[in-house]
Amino acid sequence: MQAERAAFSINEIAYQVGVGRNKIYDAIADNELQTIKVGRRRLITPAQRDRWIKRLEEKSGGAA
Repeated sequence: MQAERAAFSINEIAYQVGVGRNKIYDAIADNELQTIKVGRRRLITPAQRDRWIKRLEEKSGGAA
């Protein structure tokens, strides 16, 4: 069993969620998705990713 990483890049989150990078950047700019900054990189934790997805589901009326 492999442990999940502590944080992912914007590209990795976009791939995991199935959206484009611009959607991730828009969510960050709108304060819908929180990031942590490590050097010049912005990283997103799995918990933040999951919270963002849950909020999107709630906005759209639930999971499809």
